[in-house]
Amino acid sequence: MAGNGENNNGIPVPDPTKLTTDAVDRAKADLRHEMDARDLLWQANLRGERELRLTEHQALSEVVEERRIAQEKALNVALSAAKELQQ
Repeated sequence: MAGNGENNNGIPVPDPTKLTTDAVDRAKADLRHEMDARDLLWQANLRGERELRLTEHQALSEVVEERRIAQEKALNVALSAAKELQQ
């Protein structure tokens, strides 16, 4: 090994290119991990929002159906009363 922190090929030890490559690879892995975590969180929020909207839709549909039934009953009562008055 040659002096001054170099190997036989004249590459400094530690090799700055390898150190940089390793640091960039670690940074990429960290970014991928962060992006994956954010993606999972986004998907979970989206699923929760969808479930909430479905629940709200179902509740609204039930209210609409209850009102329709009540109106139908009221109409039937009014029609029966009108028939009785005509007799």
